[in-house]
Amino acid sequence: MTYSNNPFASFQIKRQHIHEQVADYIEEMITDKQLQEGEQLPSERELASMFGVNRGSIRQAISLLQHRGLVQSRLGSGTYITRVPGNVLGQSIERYVALGNCTHGDLLDLREIHEPGIAALAARRATAEDLARLKELVEQIEAANNPDDLLFNIRADADFHEALATSTHNPLIIAIMTGLQGAMRTWLQVQAEKDRGQLLEAVRGHRIIYHAIAAGDPERAREAMRQHIAYARRLLSP
Repeated sequence: MTYSNNPFASFQIKRQHIHEQVADYIEEMITDKQLQEGEQLPSERELASMFGVNRGSIRQAISLLQHRGLVQSRLGSGTYITRVPGNVLGQSIERYVALGNCTHGDLLDLREIHEPGIAALAARRATAEDLARLKELVEQIEAANNPDDLLFNIRADADFHEALATSTHNPLIIAIMTGLQGAMRTWLQVQAEKDRGQLLEAVRGHRIIYHAIAAGDPERAREAMRQHIAYARRLLSP
């Protein structure tokens, strides 16, 4: 690929790993729409010349961009800007919660702020297919009546909240809630051996939320979710 001018001319090397700087710079260009989905990047040799760095740094930068889901290398063809996969944000949130200093209380704080609004939006936007999926998950949760079913119940609980987010038909909400529910599922599984009885109670109460959404009543759905999370907090507090 031939460029009449250097689109990376404003790049300046700082006190940071060079390949990270290059990757960050290209990511910024993608974010600013200076590089478009489907556009081919220059070759490693051309990029090295444009950035004023060695090809090893370019190779590492491309690898980092691939890890971020921003580019795709095609054998014998080159490297192309790609659409960011929908699960990237959710995976990042789940990883941050797992590796950071977040507590279960932090997760519940965030859920108390966001999930009532999500339930209200789902009440306005849920399709017949969405409602059928929510009803199926409620029935799965209620069918698990003893502590031996707890891990199945935890998975069904997380699936219900993810399906609720899906019912908003908002890709950003879906991505965020997928990450939060992944983190919540992991935490509940760790806690399962401590008090199965309380956890079994904490994942119940979804039918009221479902009925409010099925009725198309946003405020009722909002309040039902608020009470559900508040109840879970009371049961699971140390």
